[in-house]
Formats: sequence, structure tokens, C-alpha cells
Amino acid sequence: METRTPLGTVLITGGAGFLGTHIVHHLLSHNLASHIAILSRSPRTPSNLTSFFPTSTISPSDPRISYHPADLSSVSSLSSAFSAISPDLVFHIAAAKSSAPAREQQRTTILGTQNLLAAAKSCAKTKALVYTGSNTAIHPSGTTCIASEDVAVLWTKYDRICGAYTAYGRAKAIADADVRAANSTDLKTVVLRVPIIHGQGSPMIESVAKSIRQSQQNMQIGGNEKMFEFVYAGNAAIACVEAAKFLISEEHPNKAEVEGTAFHITDGTSMKFWDFWRRCCDVAGKPVEEAKIKVLPFWFLRGFASFGEWVVWLGTLGRSRSGFGVSRAEVDYLDEGIWWDISRAKNMLGYQPEVTIEDGIKRGMEWGMRAVK
Repeated sequence: METRTPLGTVLITGGAGFLGTHIVHHLLSHNLASHIAILSRSPRTPSNLTSFFPTSTISPSDPRISYHPADLSSVSSLSSAFSAISPDLVFHIAAAKSSAPAREQQRTTILGTQNLLAAAKSCAKTKALVYTGSNTAIHPSGTTCIASEDVAVLWTKYDRICGAYTAYGRAKAIADADVRAANSTDLKTVVLRVPIIHGQGSPMIESVAKSIRQSQQNMQIGGNEKMFEFVYAGNAAIACVEAAKFLISEEHPNKAEVEGTAFHITDGTSMKFWDFWRRCCDVAGKPVEEAKIKVLPFWFLRGFASFGEWVVWLGTLGRSRSGFGVSRAEVDYLDEGIWWDISRAKNMLGYQPEVTIEDGIKRGMEWGMRAVK
């Protein structure tokens, strides 16, 4: 007989990826799920669990984990998966890559989310869905702190894609709105918007490690005036689980206030982007001397990135705009700023970051320097 756990059977889209792996590890190490079903187009036993958590007893072959093939853009594929798994809860992490073209964003992130919501509502056992949103879905904060999720402005399909607003940001914004609108008596939903995620497996931490290996950690793109938000992957996983507990439980007094709501999730410590970058270098034993910092102005990098994207676009006959290693959107992103207040998550979810930004950096860089040779 299956042992009942607080969250029961959990389905995770993108469960073998970066953030998904942290959620899987948190669930199993705290005995919060009786079974975890990882949904993927091409399911395979991942090595991330052992790579991210080398001293953990949780392994990819843990009998509580199963792997299932499914395509988010296919209604029949999702229907079959839900029939086989019958999850109590869904964590929706999967999305198209930020660099993917608009048609892939539409197919995977927008249509895929709509299909997943429909499949979850059609499954009698599925009671809740937690969606991992993104700061790219809302207008940047610039030099002003966004004091509440209520004043955050989502991008819409009518906004012109320009600057840091990309097809990825638009897709995440549409999915964000769709998930909250889908909240009902049949399926409880919540959106957790996360900024730059760091920790074991983080693409940003990998970039810092690569720059150190190539002796380029003293390079800086643009100024360093605006504030940014960061969240350790383990803290994001905790927030996902705490939100799920609210949706699943019938006992929380403010449960109705959480349902269909968006929350901003961070480490609770705002930092300037390049201060964070250099702290990572310090932790890795490769500090950046202020006198040796080389600043590449935004105007130069914008021109370089745009030129590279057009060259690649022409060379591939319109099939790709990957550029020369840095995209125009990435450059613009560094000039926008992310500055949030997370009081709503603290007060309503009881969210408290368990790992400080400093400890998160240490854990991430230990992994990064092992992973990048």
C-alpha cells in the first residue's frame, strides 16, 4: 500500500532540468511526495541529481521517480500521460528556451501551458497546479522598486517586441495570465515569478565559471547602477512546495487569497548585477580588482549583438538569429533592472528563504568550478 505524503503523486514538467531537479531533490529529501512523475519529450534518467547534490542519498534511479514521454503541444500526448500518472499536483516548470524563436514560444510555452491546464482539469484526481513564472513577463523596474505584485505590469500580445521584451517574455506573460485565470473549484492554481536563478546547474553560474576559466572575469557590460533580484534554486523549490501545500490543503485560513494569485520570489537581498558577479568570482578564489575592470559600453555591445544576429540570420536563411555569443536582448536585459518587494510571499505563503544569497553563491560556484573545466 502506498504511503500517503503531504503532496501525494506529483507530476513535474521540466523535472529533469535545472530548477526541476532542485524541486525533485527537495520533495524526496523531505519525504513530501509519494511518487514523482517527470514529464519530458525525450525522457531519460538524468545525471543532474548526482551532479548538483554529490553527497545526497537521492539518486536518479530512486524508485519514487518515474519518467514519462509527453509533448506539451499535443493534447492526446498529455491526456495519455495524465491517465497513466493520475497526479494530485502539477509543478509546471517546462518552457521553450529564452533564445527560441517566436513560433517555438507559441507552441511550447503558450499552447503547451493551455494544454496542460486542460489536461489537469480533466483529471479528477488533480487538484492543483503551481506555475513557475519569470521576471521577463513583466515590465522592468528600472530604478524603482516594484512594491507589490498588484502594481507589476504584465506584457501582452499587443506590446511590440523591443529591447529586453522578447518573444520569450511575451510567452511567459501570456502563460502567467492563463494559469491565474484557470483557477477554479476543479483546479487551484498559483504563479511564482522568479528572477535570475543561481545555484547548482544555473546557466548564470556556469557563465561566471567559464569567464574565470578563460581569464575574462574582469569584463563588464555597461554600468552597474541598477538593482537586480536573485533567487537560489533551492529557495525557489521551497517556495513552490509551500505554495502547493496551500492549494492542496483545506485548512489554511487564507487559502482563498493564495489561489489564482501571483507571487514574487527572491532571496530577499537585492544587489547590483556586477556586484553579484564579482562576489561569485571572490568565492571561487578569483577576485576582480576594481582597477582591472574593463567596461564595454551598452551602445557598443548592442551594435555588436545586433550585427551578429543579422549575419547569422542571413547566413541561415532566416532559420536562426543566435548571433556571436551574446544577444541584443541579453544586453538590453542588463540595462533594465529587477527590483522587487517580496512581502506578499512572506506574509501570505509564510515564505522565508532558507539559504542566504551568500551561501547560495558558495554552493553554486562549488558546482560551477567542478562542472566547467
